[in-house]
Amino acid sequence: MMAHWRQVIEAVLGLDRQAQDLRLAQILLRAMIMFFAVLVMLRLAEKRFLAQRNTLDTLLALVLGSMLARAINGSERFFETIAAGFFLVILHRMLAWACCRCHVVGRYCKGLPQILVENGKIKDEVLLRHHVSKHDLEEDLRLKTGSDEIQRIQKAQLERNGEISVKEKES
Repeated sequence: MMAHWRQVIEAVLGLDRQAQDLRLAQILLRAMIMFFAVLVMLRLAEKRFLAQRNTLDTLLALVLGSMLARAINGSERFFETIAAGFFLVILHRMLAWACCRCHVVGRYCKGLPQILVENGKIKDEVLLRHHVSKHDLEEDLRLKTGSDEIQRIQKAQLERNGEISVKEKES
């Protein structure tokens, strides 16, 4: 009985076919199954992941997207790829948990913020290291403070998520 269901699933999803031999209906069915599998994965990954706030979150998004698309188009094994996706989501959760509880792990996985401006003075070597031009910095200052006057800035730093945060000097 189990072998019969396995054969039916293989035929309906085209699991025994090469990617170029898949029918449109098989690809659509694979896409639908993958959609719901990814929905469950994203619910497991929690809301923080959806904000893609750091390297760890972005990495999971890139790898999942690339890997799971291959199962839809038939270039990778279908159910094994879904299983690998769940494994990566669980690994992400474990690393996020470890980052939350151990600063060293968090520093390794997410990095550290870098000070770009301190007391109105630009740290040119930090800008160069992170490929932030003075024009990029001024743009962020204008967007966040309405002015690009460096001397008005107490501290501007490149955060772990890639955003530049700005604290103005008190008047």
